[in-house]
Amino acid sequence: MSFATISTDTSSLPDIHKYDNQISHYNIPSRFSVEAKGEMFQCLSKIILASNFDVQVKLMANNSISSITHDIQSGPNFYGLGNKIYADDILAEICDGLFKEKDQEKIDTIIYQTTEQLVNMQSGMCPSGRVIRLIMIYNFMFGVN
Repeated sequence: MSFATISTDTSSLPDIHKYDNQISHYNIPSRFSVEAKGEMFQCLSKIILASNFDVQVKLMANNSISSITHDIQSGPNFYGLGNKIYADDILAEICDGLFKEKDQEKIDTIIYQTTEQLVNMQSGMCPSGRVIRLIMIYNFMFGVN
């Protein structure tokens, strides 16, 4: 798979907090065990590492995956405004959808967008930043607005 370049310069990203009160209608339950999430996130990490992204992109994306994995079902992944949402639940849904997807073009797009948002997450690992960035991919995959 061939991807466009993802910028590792997170200094000029817009303030993600402008979306803080706009995700109250999501109901994403915890469908997967901690162990299953860990396995899914490890698979996603391997996919990103095997891609042809720049080394720095791979490292930054995997740092975000490591942080989310470390914080499964805890405060740094929890977004309490409106519905109570965990970043690890959203990432697990993204992984589950990705692993079930058959259309290679959509698979490539999901990998690219997920990697880009994981890199952008490095500009701030606050709970809302984690959740809002992953919600964008979730919306793309599952058609939720």
